[in-house]
Amino acid sequence: MSKVSYRFKNGKVIISNRLVYPEQVNEKVFGELSRSEYKDILPLERKSRGRDTVLSCEISGAVPLKEYFSDVMSKKVFLNIVEGLIGVIKYCGERMLNTGNLYLTEESVFISPTTSRLTVIYWPVVNNMLSLPAGAFFKELINDLQLAREDDHFFVSSYKEHFSSGLFSLNEFERFIKELRYGAEPLPERAADEQNQPVVREEKGIAYDPFSAVAAVRKSTPKKPQVMCPMCGELEESGAAVCSHCGSSLTVKVQQSSHGQQYPALMNTLRGSIYIIDSERYVIGSSSGCSCCIPSSALADRHAMVVFKNGQYFLQCLTSLGTVMLNGEPVGCSDMRPMHLGSSFVLADEQFVFTVTDARPTI
Repeated sequence: MSKVSYRFKNGKVIISNRLVYPEQVNEKVFGELSRSEYKDILPLERKSRGRDTVLSCEISGAVPLKEYFSDVMSKKVFLNIVEGLIGVIKYCGERMLNTGNLYLTEESVFISPTTSRLTVIYWPVVNNMLSLPAGAFFKELINDLQLAREDDHFFVSSYKEHFSSGLFSLNEFERFIKELRYGAEPLPERAADEQNQPVVREEKGIAYDPFSAVAAVRKSTPKKPQVMCPMCGELEESGAAVCSHCGSSLTVKVQQSSHGQQYPALMNTLRGSIYIIDSERYVIGSSSGCSCCIPSSALADRHAMVVFKNGQYFLQCLTSLGTVMLNGEPVGCSDMRPMHLGSSFVLADEQFVFTVTDARPTI
């Protein structure tokens, strides 16, 4: 695990990150960060200590969120901070930065006590061992909140309940925070008579969490167990594509639900895209001949492959570059590792989540 250290010098906080194998610096993004080309992200420096590479940054005139939260604050201030951090994450995504490389902890996100400006750290690292999910950060953030006695305390339980499903979508979370701030008035795509109905939309990007629709279908539709999952032994409705208990695939064919077809898919969290897995050997790479072609110089022509075998989906590494990670663990060349619903993997600078979606593949 990379070692991050904090030290104080001449009124500044200096944060250092010592890289470990198989981490590598993304030279292009590092150059941009060292030139301070991104707002609200600290510029970086690089030093070599023996065989080690150390990335560091420094900040003054701001305090960590953990210290800022030690004082009493209002609901409005807290939600302003959360909304500001959502904006930072979306800003990174819009500029094609891997948002998984944002170092989101209460000790490493800084806020100015005078201007309330937020500043974050971004480690431009391939195979980043410090990749932290935004959902886990936001879930824990409220635990240190100290509200004034006269403030609204009821929103805290609603905030915690939002994370009860274990699934996280930044866009849905942003929508939820706006409702907490401004009230629960229906947004344009949710008419008054649809407030108690699942919202299902077909989108080219990730404008909502496809798990939400899947979960709504599973809760509202009585199950008729007829098929046994080969991995966990649980029974599922005949025709189901994915086991709802362990996430194993039951068939490569699609599932028919009341909302239409459901397809096994990959969500690219960096580019905001969904790729339908439409074959038993689904190759990902930069070559135009791949099932999923992503124009990235960091990817090999054939970088990795999603394989459907014996009722289970696997991720296989096709490159010797050492830039394939599944759930935080490196995958060696030619190795094949099982994936489950919600599994995340990284190919160089591209980050994916294995999921299912109602979106129809484009012809």
